[in-house]
Amino acid sequence: MRVTTRHIPAFLVSLGLALAPAGVAWAANDKDLYESEVASEAELSADEVEDEQLGNFLEAAEAIQNVREDYADQIREAEGEDALALQEEAREAMTTAVEDTGLDVHTYREIGYLLQERSELMDRANAVAAERG
Repeated sequence: MRVTTRHIPAFLVSLGLALAPAGVAWAANDKDLYESEVASEAELSADEVEDEQLGNFLEAAEAIQNVREDYADQIREAEGEDALALQEEAREAMTTAVEDTGLDVHTYREIGYLLQERSELMDRANAVAAERG
């Protein structure tokens, strides 16, 4: 699967919520929750995000989508403790996917928030994605 920038907002929300505390529903799409968690902790500005970080972000987003696809049916079909265990396993796999790109989860989430809020950063992400093919 090739990541295109039109998919970035869905990735942002999915990782932001997937790595949230276990009490947050796996499939929730509550943008306000995501924004309140990241916006209150933001340390990066759009100007500070390097192109390499944007490339790492796009790579991580693709890996996260793959993890979500791998776990979605299992989690949907599981019940009780099994569902919670699978959700935690998926969260750990997503965390590893982000960290394998050289980003930490906090930085990934900040970049994701900035991409939604700052059009010039999204333009740069589009350029990085185009360069990557």
